[in-house]
Amino acid sequence: ALARPPLGTDKEEQQTKAWKTLIAWEKSNHMQLNNNNQLIARVVFTYKQALCFLRYYPEIWCDAAQYLHEQGQTSEAIAFYKAAID
Repeated sequence: ALARPPLGTDKEEQQTKAWKTLIAWEKSNHMQLNNNNQLIARVVFTYKQALCFLRYYPEIWCDAAQYLHEQGQTSEAIAFYKAAID
């Protein structure tokens, strides 16, 4: 499905919830990665995949930027905000 502005349907809510669940799972490091950079890369990749479908959901953009900022990746967080504005 192509990204489109939210209509508030149940299907959209379910998809958003599923992506948030996957992102939370990646953040919890169930794969027990020892390298923090690998964990950050996996989480960011998951956010980017989610944004393919949830491009018009500001909360996903903000969550991704906040996560990057918390990980000390401030310039990447700023890049997420800039991409969200575009």
